[in-house]
Amino acid sequence: MAPPEDIPEAAESGIVAGRTPAGDIMTPGRSFSSSELYGSQRTFGGKIADDERVFASQREPILKWLVSYVASDIYDQGFRVVEIGNEDDDTLNDAVQKALLKLNAKKHLTRLTTFERRWGTSVLLLAYSTTEETVDWTTPLYDEDGKVPEGGELLQITPYPKNKVNVTQEIKDQSDLRFGLPEYYDITRGSQAVPLKVHWTRVIHDAPRLDEHPYWGLSVMDPVWDDATGWRNIRWALYQMLWRYGMGYPHFSFEGASQLDIDDWEANGGLTDFFVRGVFLSNEKATVKFVGLEGATVNPEEYVEMAYGSMATGSRIAQDLLKGVSAGAVTGSEVNLREYAKLISNEQSDVEDVPLELIRRLMETGQVDFDYENRGFALEWGSAFELNELDSARVHLQESMALKNDTEYMTLNEVRDKAGVGPLDEGGDTVLGVERLKMGEGLNLFPEEE
Repeated sequence: MAPPEDIPEAAESGIVAGRTPAGDIMTPGRSFSSSELYGSQRTFGGKIADDERVFASQREPILKWLVSYVASDIYDQGFRVVEIGNEDDDTLNDAVQKALLKLNAKKHLTRLTTFERRWGTSVLLLAYSTTEETVDWTTPLYDEDGKVPEGGELLQITPYPKNKVNVTQEIKDQSDLRFGLPEYYDITRGSQAVPLKVHWTRVIHDAPRLDEHPYWGLSVMDPVWDDATGWRNIRWALYQMLWRYGMGYPHFSFEGASQLDIDDWEANGGLTDFFVRGVFLSNEKATVKFVGLEGATVNPEEYVEMAYGSMATGSRIAQDLLKGVSAGAVTGSEVNLREYAKLISNEQSDVEDVPLELIRRLMETGQVDFDYENRGFALEWGSAFELNELDSARVHLQESMALKNDTEYMTLNEVRDKAGVGPLDEGGDTVLGVERLKMGEGLNLFPEEE
């Protein structure tokens, strides 16, 4: 796309004007002042260049939220590991959390998810202890019996984004359950020129949003990329409007002056005290007229709402939250927060295969003592939504009133068990409702119709 040409009518009329080349259309990954944008800019709906993803997810606020903040919120409240069928026992959870803490797992899993959300795919490189002098990353981790060699422990986990990973070989055996999936990865570590070749058993592949490709996932930025592009353009245009046209154009008209006189006046510093981005200089033969909107400023509100509405749809985050404002009422704000908490809950379900696989790896090496082959385990995620003090008090009051009503037809020990407290040594089999009926004070929970 070539830069616009100067308007012939303006040049012939005696108007002297200057224009600094600048890009008029930006993509989220491009700067505001590149004179080469007309030749290199991406089109609306075009392919997203990899080099733009990092820039956009670090500089565009809503994309930053979708990529980094959501990843942090997913792991912010952590999770509890429970044995299926024995959920009240914290023995397994205590052992797992201790092992994960040694690996600094929360930090690395958050980074892994950040990379995955940005690129659609990330991998977690697993470093095990070995009795050999050097680690042979290309050999399968497991022996012929499918076990980790004796003494092998998981020592370190390191996340890598898709742009640092290349699949060099897929499994070609059609009888293999992993047919068509990666067998070997090349991972670029730091500034190393030669990538590290790694067998698939030494990584955890993270790609929860698979579509048509069997192992490369979709980035969370893709559905809102074009709208983020439009929103970036709108903001840029608003800033330019304030900077260029905020106080209008000064128009200097010189009666009887030649074009040479006007040029000399400008060259000798006639505009020194005018801090504006555009100036018209003309003699009486030239006229200046705005066409189209005729100088009126466009109200950007409806365009802003259009951008936010589309991005809210693509991201599943309420508009008010994207804007960083409250909903106007406590109840409205809580609705938005509950919706966001539901989003985080859905994302937790999508990513939990990775922490489950990591925990299973710790069980394989014996770092967590649990018979995972014959007993099941699951994650209980912490909620991203927290009640305020007033609502917590209301909930507690309602629960207390419900327990009080339960005493009309349940024994005290049954009610206490429901409340999560221990039984009474004496009188626990008493039903207070029955005792009140005996005294003529019972609460009739099932009145007869008259």
